[in-house]
Order: sequence, then structure tokens, then C-alpha cells
Amino acid sequence: MFKKILLLLMLLFILAWWPGADQVFSQNKTVVSDFKWQVIETPHFILHYYLDNEFMVESIVRILENGYQKVTKDLNIEPSAKIPFFLFATHNDFEQNNISAVGEGVGGFTELYKNRFVVPLNGSEKWATHVIEHEMTHALVFEFFFGGRFWRSIYLLKSLFYPLWFIEGMSEYQSSPDDISDIMILRDAVINKGIIPLHKLGSFDHLQSNQVRLAYNEGHSAISYIAEKYGHGKLSDLLYLLKDSYDISGVLNTVLKKDIFKLNKEWEAYLKAKYADPVKDKKTVSAYGSKITNRGYSNLHGRLSPDGKRIVYLTDRRDQYEFYQAAPDGSKPRTILNWLQRKKYDTISTEGNIFSFSPDAQNIVFSAEKLQRQYFFIYNFPRRRLTRIKVDLDEVTSPSYSPDGQKIIFSGLKKGESDLYVIDSKGRNLTRLNADAYDDTYPMFTIDGKGVIYVSEREKVRYLYQLDLATGETRRITAAGKEEFAPFLDTTGQILYHISGDNGIFNVYKTDLSTGQKQQLTDVNTGIVSVGVSQDRSSWLLSGYAEGRTNLYLGSMAEGAVAPSVLPYTIGYQFTASSASVSVPLAVEVRSSTTTIAASDLILSRYPYHFKASTDYILPIFVLYAGTEGAGFAGATYWQVSDYLGNHIFNTGLTYSSEDNYLNYSLVYQYARWRPQFGIGGSGATGYDINDDDELLRIRSYQESFYITYPLDRFHQVEAGLANVDEYTRNRDQNDLSGHDRANVIFTSFTRDYTTGELFDIRHGHRLSINASLGRNLFHSDIKYDTVQFDWQNYWLARQNLIIGTRLVGVHSTGRDYQTFTIGNRNYLRGYSSEDDITGTVVGLANLESRFYLFRNIDYDLWFMVPDLYFKSLQAVFFTDNGLAGSSWQDFEQQSHKVGNIHNSIGTGLRLNSFIMQRFPIILRLDYARRTDVKNKGVWYFNLGASF
Repeated sequence: MFKKILLLLMLLFILAWWPGADQVFSQNKTVVSDFKWQVIETPHFILHYYLDNEFMVESIVRILENGYQKVTKDLNIEPSAKIPFFLFATHNDFEQNNISAVGEGVGGFTELYKNRFVVPLNGSEKWATHVIEHEMTHALVFEFFFGGRFWRSIYLLKSLFYPLWFIEGMSEYQSSPDDISDIMILRDAVINKGIIPLHKLGSFDHLQSNQVRLAYNEGHSAISYIAEKYGHGKLSDLLYLLKDSYDISGVLNTVLKKDIFKLNKEWEAYLKAKYADPVKDKKTVSAYGSKITNRGYSNLHGRLSPDGKRIVYLTDRRDQYEFYQAAPDGSKPRTILNWLQRKKYDTISTEGNIFSFSPDAQNIVFSAEKLQRQYFFIYNFPRRRLTRIKVDLDEVTSPSYSPDGQKIIFSGLKKGESDLYVIDSKGRNLTRLNADAYDDTYPMFTIDGKGVIYVSEREKVRYLYQLDLATGETRRITAAGKEEFAPFLDTTGQILYHISGDNGIFNVYKTDLSTGQKQQLTDVNTGIVSVGVSQDRSSWLLSGYAEGRTNLYLGSMAEGAVAPSVLPYTIGYQFTASSASVSVPLAVEVRSSTTTIAASDLILSRYPYHFKASTDYILPIFVLYAGTEGAGFAGATYWQVSDYLGNHIFNTGLTYSSEDNYLNYSLVYQYARWRPQFGIGGSGATGYDINDDDELLRIRSYQESFYITYPLDRFHQVEAGLANVDEYTRNRDQNDLSGHDRANVIFTSFTRDYTTGELFDIRHGHRLSINASLGRNLFHSDIKYDTVQFDWQNYWLARQNLIIGTRLVGVHSTGRDYQTFTIGNRNYLRGYSSEDDITGTVVGLANLESRFYLFRNIDYDLWFMVPDLYFKSLQAVFFTDNGLAGSSWQDFEQQSHKVGNIHNSIGTGLRLNSFIMQRFPIILRLDYARRTDVKNKGVWYFNLGASF
């Protein structure tokens, strides 16, 4: 009875903290830095920082307080408490935070429990302002929605019903004007019918990776539409009503007199008029070249080698970015680095110049991260050798070879400041080329090596500049322009090809460096984000955005393919900039800015960080019920407390049932500050059982455990620990101690995980887990055994819709108190059951499974259900399972010599990949399996979750 009640009690709790789909393929976090945290209090924030970003603090304070005034006034909300903010100097530092796990693509986050928001710097003022104001809006809205601290987690359950398009759209609307790159994604979705309806954006967890940024942009656009048509004040009205409601459609109906479906219809018509109609006469990217990469993946930064022998580009065709090369016409694509070389780094940087060819075409240089540090890597094509170069900076990106191949210029980040640096090709003689307050990227040498062309962010807009290495002077290259980037210099050294968003769309331009004349070369309806030109200037390689992804287009640069030069114009009614609005004339020197605006009037106090702990979440549930012996009482609660840095975590749990007289409790402490992380805990349970003589026994058990985890890197981890379990048995009537068993166990494990995938599916890579547990006669322990087990899984994408998965499992247990294992069940040896007695101390299992998409994007939402069920995709599954069990290693080995001893089954099934409330992934699996050694009708299984 108690178990059924407890299941109902904990269902809401499980849904509330169920990990999202994006956490399925998470990697290890490696903490390699020791941050000495300081605190600044301002009128409305508690800012945490460390010495590496101290020089930026006053600027950040101004961004915080200015943003606070704007957001609170616009939304008519005023929090009752100061909001904690954590500032990291680099993204690599940011990934080491213990507040929440983050990956490469996360620019900042707001944590709900303590309403902390966390942001890294990258040298860009525009970036810092946008992300800080975005996350600040979240924090202010969450404080308004959920209020106080101790019981906050109870109110947080309401967050399940707040649609993410509204929450994220509000933060985007408050934090940034319309950005050209965001509009490019939105316009492409409108043109190619890829807009996701608002009622399907209650959460973003069910989206493909290339749809997530579109979802943010759609939310921004929808909020902008509401403010524009119905008045800015309606946003505050929506917030106030949503605070106490669970139905966004009802709130919209009350405020706007339209439910979400009518609003969506209006908004999509608005999108068409704003983004699609004004560009209906423009060309697609394919008008300027033939697509040479796969449309199902993103392919970036294509470059033709100087010797004309190959094309190199970055692709995510295996779910993480890696380098591919192809023939000059784009055929025969294949990976450049072998799997051993790819293990030398964790992730490749995609900032600025992703890679650069050496002038002799023998090498490429790129930036990648390993153990929270960034390095340069040089790959040599003839020798197929990968060399790592360490640079003493916080981050290094956007490398480019000098004309003689002896130097590498790049963008470096030091204590939050982005400047240009140069090293020799061996990684020595680091030299800083400029020192200013601007974000400098995309550097490249001029042909004579005496100057540098680069992109610099000034007043939150990117422009092209040239630096004279002899004098240190800089000048603006073009007099007119908006969002210029990705420069590419031709072999004459006079013509600079680049991308510019002058007209609200990213197009290819060329600028004559001797005259400053700028000419538009393409006129597309979506956008182009990079350009590369062949040595003879006869062809170009474009990275163009269309149909939700970036792909490569190879085309001729014949005169007929070049659009005439045009003046800036307006797209819809979004962009109004013209050449007359640019105040910086051609070739005027721009001096570095070193002025820091004082913010002392906003800084109320400074002090070192001191340990401060508070409740993260607490969930007590108690019910009265009618049991078999009258009224009963059952309860369950979980309480977690942590400090503000997330280094110390305490949690305790308690469950109780009066009918079964059952009590279970636990207390655990985790320490996460260092790379080796450890935990210590204890638990106890008491209850009743009936023995073979129908005697009622009272059983008490106690367990203490300690573990330590050490991530070797993002993909490898070791863990070790020990546990002690005591179990006391008493006859309830006689109150005599009838039994006491003690077990002391030492356990250790090694995990290697190179799998990648998306949503429900692991599509590439392998996993290996090796575990050992040793029972020893220590401290009066009653057991002695040694058990070792391994689990190897391998996956590959055979075709775009076909995934092949294999698994090998082995277990071997020895000793006086050896353990036995059963493999006949629905997740191991399907078609068999526990009654088939396939057990032993040595077992082996091999699975082969193919998963084929019947429907890859069903995307059907049962919105009228509570909670709603979102059907994402449907897969057909075919499998064969093989298993063998023996009473000893000798028995197992003898049986394995004869194929007929191996238990085998074959089967098929369906996987309906779904989400509850568009947020919580759930796989509904129906399998049919049949043994091959006997004639039977087979077995049907209905399961939740993947088989492996």
C-alpha cells in the first residue's frame, strides 16, 4: 500500500527535477582553477567576481544598474531582495562553475533555486551587455513570480506551466535590439516554412539543436509583436496575470482578447509581411554557387587550399564539430583527423577565423580546448601529424598565418580583454600588437606583412580596421558599413572580400584597399556568413545560411554572377541605417580608448566572499489515507541546502508510512570545489517482514558510505569508495535479536564516454564502463566476494535515418559469498524471463540493434491533455540478443565453445519518442522478441526508456 502512495506522492517531485533532453549527452566537468572570490554590493545586486576580472567590475556594475532601471520600469516590477550575480572572466572559467552544469554553447544562465545569474566575459561589450541584461531579466521576473527563499521550491513547481517562448522572448526583448544574425535565422524560417508555432514552444527541450536559436528569436519576435500592436504596457499585464495562472492561452485571452492559436496566426502573418515579402525578388544562396555539403548538417568556414588540391571546412555531421576535407569540386568528403588525434582536444573553437592554411598549403592551424585551457593545434597534411602549441593567455582564437608562414596572428583574451597577438609558427615569441578596450577578432596580415586587417567592435558594432605595425596607428577601412566581418584578402593584396550587413542582410562585398571603393557582390534573401576565393580568383566558396543550417556553396566568380553595387536600403521596416549616419570617415585614425567610467557611487561595499548557505529546494508531502487497518499517514520529503558557490551541498530525505510502520532516512554531504570531488553519507531504514515460520520480524538497516570522483578529462572518469551496511533483525513479539549481518564493500569504476547525439538518440561514438566491487572481512564483516563487470556500447550512424548500436556486457564474481546474476529479462536477453533460470556467477551478453526512423519529426502535441504529451518521432527497431551464463569461469568457457549453448533471441519493436509537457523526455517502447532455440509464441514487452 505504501509503495503505491509513495509513487503518487513523488510523481510531481520527479517531474519538477527531471533532467532535460539536453543533459543526456553531458560530459565530465573538470575543475582546474581556484577562484578567490570577492563581493561587491550595489543598490540592487550582490556581484561576485575574482581577480582575473576585477578591472571590468566597474563597467559591469554600470551595465547591471542601468539594465535594472530599464527592466523594472518597463515591466513594472520591483524585487524585494538583492539578486546574486556571478561574473567569470572567460568561458573556460565559466564551465567550471558549481552552480549548474554548462556546455560550450551556453552563454549565461539563471538558476532558479537561489535566483543567481551567471555570465562569462569574452571581450565584447555588446555581448556582455546583452547576456547580462538577458539573464538579469530572468532573475527579476523569477523573483516576481516565485518570491521568498525557504519555500521557494514549492512555488517553483509553477515554472513547469510557464511557456519558454514567453519567458525567453521577454528576456530577449528587454536585453537586445534586433540583431542581423538573429533576423537572418528568423527570415529563413519564414521563407522556407520552418516557423515553429508558439503553442509548440512551451519548452525548447524537444527541438533539434539547429532549432533552439530560432526558438529564442521567435519568442523575441512574438513579444515585440505584442508590444508593437497592443502596446508596451500589455507586457506588464501579461506578467501579472501569468504569475497566478497556469494557462498562457487564458492569460492572452484576458489581456489581448485572443488565445494562443489566434495570436500565433496573427503573428505568422506579421512575420511574412515583415521578413518574406520585402525579399521575394532576391536570390537564394544557391544562385551564387552549387551546394557541396550535406543539407542535414551545419558546415562552416569553407576554404580552398592555396595549392588548389582540397577544400577544408568544419562540420557537425557526427554531432560535434570536426574538420573535413574534400576534392576541389566538393566531392569525396572525409574526415581529416583520426580518432586518436581527435582525442587530443575536447572542442574546436568556432570564433572568428576558425582555421587558416599555411601559404604552402602544408598545414592548417586552429584553436581548440582541452581541460579548460585553449591551445593552438597545427595539422600537417603530408605527415598527417597534429601538434599542440601552448600560449600563455586565457583564451586564444581566430588564428591566421603570415604571408611567409613564419608567424601566426590571432585574437587573445587576457583577464577579460580581447586584443591582437602574434607568435612564431613554433609557438614562441608571444607579442601583443595592440591594447585597447575593444573586442578585436578576424585578424590577418596584409600581403607585405607590414599591416594587419581585422574586425573591431566599436560602439557595439563590428567594423573593418587596418593596423600599421610600424606606427601602431589604426584606420577604418570602409566609410560606410554595418556589421562587417570575415575578411578575406586576395592574392594581389588590394581586394578585400568580406561580409557586411549594410542592408540588413549579410552579403558578400569587396573593397579596393587603395581607393576605399566598396561593392556589393551578392544579393541573397537569407544570408552569407563567410567567403573564400581561389588563388586565380576564378571561383569562390561561400558559407550560406538556408533551410535552418549553414552549408558550403562553390561557384564561379564570372562577371555575370556579380550583382551591381547598390546603396543601403531598408528591409521591411526594421532597418533604417544609411551611409549618412556613419560619422567615421575613410582613413581617419582611431586611437585606443583606455577611459574607464567611474562607478564608485554605485558600489556600496566590497569584501571577500564568506561561506553562506541556504535552502535550494524543499518538498514535503504528507497525506492521510484509509488503509486496511483504518486511517493511515504517509509522508515523503527532500531537503537540499548549498552554499552560494555550489561547492558544498547537503541533502536529506525522509519517507514514512504508518500502515507499514516503514521509515527511511538519509543524509548526504558533497564537496565539489576541487577537481577530485567527494561525498559522504549515511542512511537508515526500519520496517517489518514475515519469515518462513510466519513470525513477524522487525528489520533495521544502517548504511554509511564515502566516495571520491576524479574526472581525468571531459570523457574519462575514475571513481572509488567504500560502504558499510549493518542489518539487525528482531522478533517483534519476543524482542530478541535474531540476526545481525554486516557488509563492508570497496568499489571502484572507470568510465570512458565518447558518445554524441541529439534528443533521444546516441548516434556516434562509444561508452565503456568497468566496475569492481570487493566484499572484505574487515571490521567484523560477514561477506567476502570479488565482482568485476564491464559494459561496452558502440553506436554509428549508418545512414541519416539509420542508427546501429551494439553492446557487450560481462560479469564475473568469485569468493565465498559470490554473487549470481540473471540476464533473462526485457532489457538484456529479450524473449527470455527470470523463470528461464539463465543465471550464473559468470555471464556474458551481446546485443545488436538497428533503429530506423519511420517518422523523424512527428511534432504532434496533445495540448488538450493535462499534462500534454508531445510526440516527437517514431522509430522501428530490429534486434538480436545473445547471452551465456556459467557457474564458474571454467563452466562458462566450456559452454562458449559450442554455439548451441548460447541463448539467442530475435525481435522487432517500435520506439515512440515523446515528451511530457514538451519538457521531460520519455520513450514509449513496444517490443516483440522470440527465442530461437525453442518454438514459442514469443514475448511482448511494453517499456519506458531505451534498451541501451
